Amino acid sequence: TFILFKFEKAHNVALFAIYVISFVLYAFYYRLVKWLMDYFFIKDEINYEDIVGDFFVNVSGLNSFGEIRNMVINELKTLLNIREADLVLSEDKDEKYMSRRYFTFLDMGYRYRQAYKWASFFFPVFFENTFYGFLIVGNKMAKTKFKPKEMQLITSVANQIAMLLHTVEASRELSEKKIMEKEINLARKIQFSLLPPRDIFHEELNIRWRYNPTIKVGGDYCDVIFKKGGEKTLFVIADVSGKGINGAMYMSMVRTLLHMGMSYFDLKDIILYMNDYIKNKLPAQIFVTMALVYYDSLENRASYIHLGHNYPILYRSRDKSLTFIEQEGMGLGLVDNAQFEERLHFHSFNLDPGDFVFLYTDGVTEARNREGSLYGESRLLEMIDKNREGGCERIINKITADLYEFRGTYEQSDDIAMIIFEKKGPSYD
Repeated sequence: TFILFKFEKAHNVALFAIYVISFVLYAFYYRLVKWLMDYFFIKDEINYEDIVGDFFVNVSGLNSFGEIRNMVINELKTLLNIREADLVLSEDKDEKYMSRRYFTFLDMGYRYRQAYKWASFFFPVFFENTFYGFLIVGNKMAKTKFKPKEMQLITSVANQIAMLLHTVEASRELSEKKIMEKEINLARKIQFSLLPPRDIFHEELNIRWRYNPTIKVGGDYCDVIFKKGGEKTLFVIADVSGKGINGAMYMSMVRTLLHMGMSYFDLKDIILYMNDYIKNKLPAQIFVTMALVYYDSLENRASYIHLGHNYPILYRSRDKSLTFIEQEGMGLGLVDNAQFEERLHFHSFNLDPGDFVFLYTDGVTEARNREGSLYGESRLLEMIDKNREGGCERIINKITADLYEFRGTYEQSDDIAMIIFEKKGPSYD
């Protein structure tokens, strides 16, 4: 009996030990499998352009730091699947924080590391030479690293926050008498901060551009975007509906979508996305006209996409002809994608040495004088023809001077934007 009792007791102890070991092994393998599932199967891929666009819409009506901070934290944590995020103001005036797109946890000083032990990256929030603070993000819920385009997205959000904080700060300081003047200056700063560099070098093209805003500040936009180190170049001229600060902000959104999209997507997909977004997520009165010329250096081929804008002018050095590149197309945000895509076409053509393309906004052809006359397309063609042998710089300078002479003392009523690019090499002249 004593032996049986001992055996039964030992048996129970063994069973208990087996249960404990089984539980520990189960817990270990459960955590391991969950980690592997999170790592390989949690889908945190999102539409990055949607986030940027939605951010513009969501923050446009906010007028306090608290509201902006709460919205940013919630959006980033939800949409990027981040454990922790924060937007903090800082009185630190160290210029080094405006020298990089982001800083890692170890890059930061002791004070920041102690206060934000959960942080992975610190994105500086600054506009021009004014530093506001940091957009701070922690690790992702999924055990994955941040992708380059996710880092670019957060950088874009930080930039938009900076512009918004600048607007909020400026509005708080404005008197009723000067509010319009201050808003105009801010909108102009935003516009000029989005323009391409003054001097643009290209191996095969001479490129010049000019932008003269009206006093009221409209929504004109011109840009030169390089892809694959300059193998492909997108020339953009656009007119965004809206004036003042709203026009400048919508122009900023269009620019952000184009620059982000060009890094990852085909041009047609970018255009369709922008049309869908403007049509369905922005106020009904907002639309964009645009002329795009996409130049491929390897194939020496340009493609023109007409989106309801003024037709570009093409000069052929072989026969010294000037013609409008006429193409069917609609402005962005007017109709849904199904109808829009039916009229979306790419008109392709080659460029010979000495050939050039001139893009412009309606601020050129619709400039008025005191008699109410329009500058018009005929006078524009005449000015280009007179100066075609002088190169891109001369053409733009002469048109600008002629516009001033034509308008006289009459106030400029719309933005004026122009881009011209010419194929290098000996021409037929």
